[in-house]
Amino acid sequence: MRPLVTALVNSYTRVDFIRQAVLSTIAQVADSDFEIVVINALDEMPYRHELELAAQAKGVSLRLAKVEPGKVGPGLLRGLRESEGEVISIIDDDDIWEQGKLAAVSSAFRSYPKLCYLHNAQTLVNVDNVPLSPLNLHRLIRHPSSLIPPHVEVLANANNVSDLKKLVGMEAMFNNSSISVRREVLESVESLLPSLSGGEDSFLFFAALGHGGQLMATSNRLTRLRVHSAGTTSAGRSIDSFHGRLLAYTEFVERHLHRLDLCEEALGAGASRAVRLLLERDRAEWMLMREMTGTGLSPGELAGATRSLFASARFGVTTRNLMAIALGWTAAASPALARSMFLSWRLAW
Repeated sequence: MRPLVTALVNSYTRVDFIRQAVLSTIAQVADSDFEIVVINALDEMPYRHELELAAQAKGVSLRLAKVEPGKVGPGLLRGLRESEGEVISIIDDDDIWEQGKLAAVSSAFRSYPKLCYLHNAQTLVNVDNVPLSPLNLHRLIRHPSSLIPPHVEVLANANNVSDLKKLVGMEAMFNNSSISVRREVLESVESLLPSLSGGEDSFLFFAALGHGGQLMATSNRLTRLRVHSAGTTSAGRSIDSFHGRLLAYTEFVERHLHRLDLCEEALGAGASRAVRLLLERDRAEWMLMREMTGTGLSPGELAGATRSLFASARFGVTTRNLMAIALGWTAAASPALARSMFLSWRLAW
């Protein structure tokens, strides 16, 4: 009998926290059978024997699927093909699930047969798994949805602007480890996954909008999201230098712009005007951030991106939107000043 849920552990070469991530999936107290699939790019994954014994003792199937390092899309595709669950719940290797995560996922998908996407809130924690203060800038500015109290739930229809606004307010397109999707959503975009090189959380959100059905967001904190330097966008080579951070972020922006092209394909021709407006909002923000990296947009392109952000104000104008506008226009006038602003902003996270 196929399990209702597959816990897909999204791992490549990073090993610092993977033991905690996998153990948190094994420790789930669920009301139905579930399986665990770990995608990993190492020849021998650390803690493998310990984790297999722990899963065996719990009576949970745990399988490893070898992937190549690099693009995340091919790894996600391999995980899909290795899994058997009707619902795929993703967890990145540096995050942790609360014990009731899969019970909540199973309950939601059973209660709402048309549900194709579920997003839960997070407890933001530091490298030692200690929750960040409500006054932490990461919570106040970057992810204000972390301040929403528990037990707020939104069941949304993709064609309803009011519903979409609520999903945006709850950051329902953020963090892989908070996302569960019905298998058929992933299968509907299989051909696009090999090209996906980043931003898979937002891609899955738009894929679900394009697929149809209902989307749900809950403010219940079922994921512990680890905020740490190795998990930042700019992490990687030469991150101690300004040039290294800027180069890494430039590549990051280009990956997101490519991801938006894939989102456009995933939506297809039948997407509502509201959904397309949301995608245009996303693209406008990344175009403005691209200007900050030195690509060089024309004044008309800058103005168009700014208009797109304000045209989508019905979804709410966020601090991130305003920051993108400020950096984009500052970069057009004074690239050096914009890059200094950029460095200060990135160091804040």
